[in-house]
Amino acid sequence: ADRFANAERLLTVAAFAVCSQSNCHPIVSKLPSAVICLVCAWLIANAHFLIRNVWNRWKKSIGRTDMKKILVVVDMQNDFIDAALGTAEAVAIVPAVKEKILSYPPENVIATMDTHGEDYMDTQEGKNLPVVHCIKGTDGWQIRPDIAELLTKAKIYEKPTFGSIALASDLKAMSEEEEIELELIGLCTDICVVSNALLLKASMPEVQISVDAACCAGVTPEKHLAALETMRSCQIQVKNG
Repeated sequence: ADRFANAERLLTVAAFAVCSQSNCHPIVSKLPSAVICLVCAWLIANAHFLIRNVWNRWKKSIGRTDMKKILVVVDMQNDFIDAALGTAEAVAIVPAVKEKILSYPPENVIATMDTHGEDYMDTQEGKNLPVVHCIKGTDGWQIRPDIAELLTKAKIYEKPTFGSIALASDLKAMSEEEEIELELIGLCTDICVVSNALLLKASMPEVQISVDAACCAGVTPEKHLAALETMRSCQIQVKNG
């Protein structure tokens, strides 16, 4: 970050210098002053983008990358593990999920929480899935304690539906600032995992996105496999599946 800031300051100073010394250079002195000022203003306004673009191109040319790898932990909440909508398969992935979280720097982990209100049964989701779950503030809504204690620096997105638009927007903005790679794990493979994976892929088609099948579980084993196939068809890398 510091090297980019310093480079941007140098480019800004250079642009000001060109503008202020426009009469000192034989080529520049022939240009109308308005044109010179417009060019300098453009350089100043786009310094950040120009420096990062040149830096990224140089890194690619020499095969060097400073890829930031981010883990998205989807809905590892009590209601999806061993409560209202829990399954044996969801319980079984808990050790693998914990191991995966520990393999990432704490600040590179993000989590989502399915979050509903007391009016859940009146919503479209409630009418299609008439099982009360993940009501904000309840025990079922909480992330499983032994997983929550690992999310020490994780930003948590509460989402009222399957995919998080806010998550996709924030990660897209991050991808425009630096190179990132995304990995998704969690529950349920065929609902919230696939929804977020496809939303992220649509928002960032050039970002590498993967899902670890060993750290995911579906509503049923069959639906788990079907969702993995859907993600694979959409060029999302499926690991361990």
